[in-house]
Amino acid sequence: MAAIDADRAHGNEREAQMAQHLLNAQSERPQAWTLVLTGSVHARTTEVSWDGDFEPMGARVARVLPSVRVLDVGFQRGTQFACRYNVWNEGVECNVFGISPALEAWQSSKLAEGLKLFTSQQPDGFHGRLYLGSLTASPPALTTVNPVPSGPR
Repeated sequence: MAAIDADRAHGNEREAQMAQHLLNAQSERPQAWTLVLTGSVHARTTEVSWDGDFEPMGARVARVLPSVRVLDVGFQRGTQFACRYNVWNEGVECNVFGISPALEAWQSSKLAEGLKLFTSQQPDGFHGRLYLGSLTASPPALTTVNPVPSGPR
């Protein structure tokens, strides 16, 4: 297992560092399958339409390893545990929130969970979709522990 995210980089610099970290980890076991869990924009093997200069990590990895295959996820509405900026109290709120898929990733209740491979790579760079059904929030495995104040009480 390897963490591939960048420490402080943003944009293309972050994508380049993530791709390099992934390629470094994969090179340590070149004959092994490598499974990467990442956000869909990072995984894309093609450019994004909203920023002609932005090159996702997946596109960088696919250039070096043309055999890479990328799956998007499809799901039904559900819940997620996330931290979001709250504009009303101008702070970060971590809680259970509803989640709905984008139209192309929406999973009908008639479609069973499982893998659907596309006959060819899609314009967004995905080779298939893994349908997960309805999502249910999972709280964080670790929570911040408030430090015990030092000194006299």
